[in-house]
Amino acid sequence: MKVVNGHDIQKEYGNHKYENSPRNSECMNGCGCRMSAYQSWGPLGIDPFGKCPGNPKDGKLLGGDYEYVVRQRIDNLESELREAERQLEAVSPDKINLAKELFLTKEKLYKKEKALREIHDLSKSTK
Repeated sequence: MKVVNGHDIQKEYGNHKYENSPRNSECMNGCGCRMSAYQSWGPLGIDPFGKCPGNPKDGKLLGGDYEYVVRQRIDNLESELREAERQLEAVSPDKINLAKELFLTKEKLYKKEKALREIHDLSKSTK
């Protein structure tokens, strides 16, 4: 969150804008991100597929937009991590072991059903 004159500002940013071309394309907002057919890159902390510090939705740059977008991204990732950790804590070790056992049992059943189908198919072809 950016603080200006003692007030917190919530600011939204749009995504990067690239040319529709398979060759190297620089973000048209001038943020320093680039995209090619096989790779993408940009300034440290900026997601070349995500929000662009050069593309505020209200059209007004704050000065410090780069830092603001990176902080928003870090905050979002931390929030997602906390939620994932909360959900993981809700799953007891017994449930994890049970899920593993269920997976292995399904895998064994699949292999046996496949073998039975193959035996059935062979018995039909020898008649």
